[in-house]
Amino acid sequence: MTHETRNLPSETGSKYYALDARLPAGIFGTTYAATSVKTNPGASRSWIEFAIFLTRPKPELLYEASTMPFGTLLGGLEVIGVEQLHAEALMQAKMALAFRLEARAQELGRPDLELVGLEFRELGYRPLTGAWMNRLWQPEIKALASKGVEGGDLRRYCELLSQTGSFDSDA
Repeated sequence: MTHETRNLPSETGSKYYALDARLPAGIFGTTYAATSVKTNPGASRSWIEFAIFLTRPKPELLYEASTMPFGTLLGGLEVIGVEQLHAEALMQAKMALAFRLEARAQELGRPDLELVGLEFRELGYRPLTGAWMNRLWQPEIKALASKGVEGGDLRRYCELLSQTGSFDSDA
């Protein structure tokens, strides 16, 4: 298999999403997802990762990182670029959330919930900043700061958040 990476830039970046699903209140609560991509110049593999933050039944983080091919494959037949990598990470996030929904439906004795479509809407901002300031998902964000892809945008963002303060609950 031919694999070339020339003319493809090195890129590290994240995208953030809100869950747009018609779930009954209390299933997952506020839910955000982030995808992150890290490519290196001249490398034939890249890192993709996703993180899903759930508020119910308790704050929870679903996270996974994996490597993917990057560049021109199959003698120029297909080019896998950053947008395709983000799309793959988002698809993996949807699958992980679907498995979590299946487990939650069984916990609640609600098999009808397994039929709910899960769609994410891309956000133009980073929702974890407000969550951190309001003390939501702080342990999960700290965990991601240490286990995210080294040098990746999502890990750096969580590292920076972990170094900032938050609002006092008494204020």
